[in-house]
Amino acid sequence: SDAELELERDKDGRPRLCYRPEGWKSWSWRPEGSSAPPGGPFECSYIVAGPEAGQPVVLVHGFGASSYHWRYQIPVLAEQGFRVYALCLLGFGWSPRVIIRYSAEVWASQVNAFIREVVGGPVVLAGNSIGAFNSLVAAATEPKFCKGLVLLNAAGRFEERQSGVEPAKKTVGDTVAEAAETS
Repeated sequence: SDAELELERDKDGRPRLCYRPEGWKSWSWRPEGSSAPPGGPFECSYIVAGPEAGQPVVLVHGFGASSYHWRYQIPVLAEQGFRVYALCLLGFGWSPRVIIRYSAEVWASQVNAFIREVVGGPVVLAGNSIGAFNSLVAAATEPKFCKGLVLLNAAGRFEERQSGVEPAKKTVGDTVAEAAETS
């Protein structure tokens, strides 16, 4: 239940979520569709706070972060009457780190499945850094789940992708994924 959330105050007196090394809640994501990563189901972590009847807001963290990235925003938004969800994207935080080709499409698919299966209806999506780009892709691919979109320090691949054209440079993630696929 939401009552499990503990708050503390930082040195300046601001409320924030207490850190929990074991994480918070868990949701079993069973990826489907063309952008679905292989494997699964994946036990993905999330935090929820605020009144059940409140306008749902889904917070999507940036690269190298987790749902705990939103530790200051969660209690403030919940206190204002929002139903706040903060999801750990696959590969980050308390969600599993699997060897796949991570992409905005994979994460957007995860975000939309989370909205459909956990939240249950349209939300305001708020994303930071690559989480902003993932939120944008999620909203663009399934607009029925998005009532509003907040992009903070947006980062990502904004160029148009052409079918069958490989990127000019391989990333370390591509190299690792290719090695895993051939082994």
